[in-house]
Amino acid sequence: MLFIAILTGLFLGVTLLFLSIFQFGVSGSRCISSEQPPVSVIIAVKNEAEHLSKVLQRVINQNYPNYEVIIINDHSTDDTLAIAKEFERSHDHVRVLENDGNGKKLAIKTGIYQAKNELLLFTDADCQPVSHHWIWEMTRCFDQNTSIVLGYSPHKFKKRPENILQQYETLLTACLYITAARFFSPYMAVGRNLAYRRSLFMASDQFESHLNLLSGDDDLFIQQMGTRNNTKVCLSPRSFVISEPTNGLQNLFKQKRRHISTAGSYQKEHQFLLALFHIARFGTLSGFLALMIFGGHPVQAFIGLLIYFILLQLAYIVPARRLAARKVNWYVPVLEILLMIFQLVLTIDGLVNKKNIGWK
Repeated sequence: MLFIAILTGLFLGVTLLFLSIFQFGVSGSRCISSEQPPVSVIIAVKNEAEHLSKVLQRVINQNYPNYEVIIINDHSTDDTLAIAKEFERSHDHVRVLENDGNGKKLAIKTGIYQAKNELLLFTDADCQPVSHHWIWEMTRCFDQNTSIVLGYSPHKFKKRPENILQQYETLLTACLYITAARFFSPYMAVGRNLAYRRSLFMASDQFESHLNLLSGDDDLFIQQMGTRNNTKVCLSPRSFVISEPTNGLQNLFKQKRRHISTAGSYQKEHQFLLALFHIARFGTLSGFLALMIFGGHPVQAFIGLLIYFILLQLAYIVPARRLAARKVNWYVPVLEILLMIFQLVLTIDGLVNKKNIGWK
């Protein structure tokens, strides 16, 4: 039991170290450029008739002087194309294209090739910018040294168990990728709120090395082209893009399976640090539980676990406030347990189930 106690202490120390760094990672970043260069907003869509009108209303009414909106239809079978064409007819700065190939990456690639502007801003059809200053806030982060701007995209809050779990997972993931970009090197982005230079894409392999993967138009591009010096994070509340929550635990499971399908292609140092953090989380909780059940001092172990949960909840106060997830903070201890169970099942399923899941 002494070995388990020592190991639990080490895991606890690593977890608290990560949580401490998060406090600085999500602090405000300085994006102060006053220029307003032309921007191409790119939205790849497939069977999004339910959501497309809402996002386009938000995007076409942005308070920004010079931008175009490019919608790339990936062979939709519903009314997506008709809705997009209607917006194209009524707004001069909207263009609708058909995907030259199949899949989201090729749809995005088609949009980039047809874009008129150097700065590209990406979002998804099931999201909405929270303000009319989204484009302005994201472009303010570009300067002569910046080629990539990572945005943030929380999920709309609904009092459903899977939604609250998704909110917490989004908060945790954001803390990791924001902190990594600011203090180490960027390893991922969320494609529903991401900007980069067209010239940077043209200098990359243009998704060719991972066209066979389910995802990666965002994080694997960052893996390839992002550096600490050329990447900034925009955390202005007016730059957030709010995403529709996943409906049902099964759909959430499929979504996360698609997202983690790229993790094996991350750089080794990123894989190591992510694995270290998640192993430390799991090891801290399981270690305290083992000490409670088998250690002979259940009361002391329970007190230790309780202190850990208190520290965990306190650690997320600042990130939850900065990242529009205050409601989640009330449930952190329970959500941490549920998320670890969810991630464990997801990992096991990924090892035994190789069935592909399409982007739509």
